[in-house]
Amino acid sequence: MKRNWSLEELIETFTLAPKDLEAISNKSGPTRLGFAVLLKFFKIEARFPNSINEFPQDVVKYIANQLKIIPDSIKGYDLESRTFRFHKKQIRELLNFEETTNKINNSVTAWLYENNNCHNREQVKQKAYQKFRQLKVEPPSLERLERLVSSAIHSYEKHLHEGINNSLPDETKNLLDILLARENEKFSETFNNLKSDPGRIGLESTFNEIKKLKVVQKLKIPGNIFAKIPHKVLKEYKQRVSSELLSEIRRHPDAVKYSLLSIFFWMRRREITDNLIDLLIAIIHKIDTKAVKKIEREVLRDVKKVHGKYNILKNMAELSLKNPEGIIRDVIFPSFNQDLLQNLIKDLSMNNSEFRGRVYSVMKNSYSRHYRRMLPELLDVLDFCSNNEIHKPVLDALKFVKKHFHSSVKDFTLDDNIPIAGVVKPKWRDSVIHTAENEEVIGKVNYEICVLQSLREKLRCKEIWITHA
Repeated sequence: MKRNWSLEELIETFTLAPKDLEAISNKSGPTRLGFAVLLKFFKIEARFPNSINEFPQDVVKYIANQLKIIPDSIKGYDLESRTFRFHKKQIRELLNFEETTNKINNSVTAWLYENNNCHNREQVKQKAYQKFRQLKVEPPSLERLERLVSSAIHSYEKHLHEGINNSLPDETKNLLDILLARENEKFSETFNNLKSDPGRIGLESTFNEIKKLKVVQKLKIPGNIFAKIPHKVLKEYKQRVSSELLSEIRRHPDAVKYSLLSIFFWMRRREITDNLIDLLIAIIHKIDTKAVKKIEREVLRDVKKVHGKYNILKNMAELSLKNPEGIIRDVIFPSFNQDLLQNLIKDLSMNNSEFRGRVYSVMKNSYSRHYRRMLPELLDVLDFCSNNEIHKPVLDALKFVKKHFHSSVKDFTLDDNIPIAGVVKPKWRDSVIHTAENEEVIGKVNYEICVLQSLREKLRCKEIWITHA
């Protein structure tokens, strides 16, 4: 029962009706107040309290005021006494309830696991109380009810594990046994490695996650067998496997072992896929930011910022107009030395287009020499999807890249059915597309970089997603 009640709630719920007063009429003192509070408690909760502390103080005071009794007299009401047991019998008879029996308890236990998802213990307990209320039966003691709930949960989990186990292909079970073996040659990854988290951002972490995903994909665990199980519950089972030692997992009965392992690896497949998405997004961003920082450092090193450049240009123009027939060495150099003029040229020459071109050149080198080898592996294990036709060019571009990755062709003409719109950003177009033999072409590596950049944006916005993520 809740602890705090408003005055309106107290009036509506705990005002003693004539029938209540009639039942109380032959009682006095602490017994009178105790019976009245007990009666109202049972009407609301359909059970008797385990301790006098379950009576809210506001309720006791409100009922005591109606009976013109001191509220503290409730402390003399002993829940272990014969009087209390007699009061319980009176209240059951008054409200047409009966005492529970082993037969009723067993039927409630069976009803709980057959008609409810027995995942949350507290919810199962509340369902049990509701069922006893519906049957107009006084629930058993708290200890007995806890055992009843445990029995229902155990029966439910046994049924759940058996159902999952029976739905798993024999091939999957055999592969799970191989993974649990102390030494196995069929898989490149051990069970404990499959439980580990990815490392720092980089190729090594990416390839490790790809290896894990390939192993889990080989298990061919059907995802539809978990459709009716809440994600939160699956996560708890997965955490249980993560915390157990390999020897403990091996000792489980087959139905429990295969069920827990299938849940674990089905969840791990989703987690590893998410890890790969995060790594892919981070690596693409890293290639870009490192290139920008490198060019910025080079620019700062090579180009000395010339302050007052426009005044210098103005003064040079004035000197030129005053001495139209003069020689530059005699007219300009005395006022502006060659070093200053050289720095001025570099400063004015560094426009956005040139900066982007240099950044893209660094990105291309970094990608082609190091990061490019991850691409075919990623495209092999990840299945990219989208429901929006607007993003179809990126998906088509991924298929194009996968198809031509190992070909010897270095450049593609723009009329080779290659997706450009929605893939190549306008700001990169001048850097990646050039003319060769009167045709516009784009380099294979340049195109791959553009595809990855567009993919990163779509993944971050969830406009493109990956199955099993």
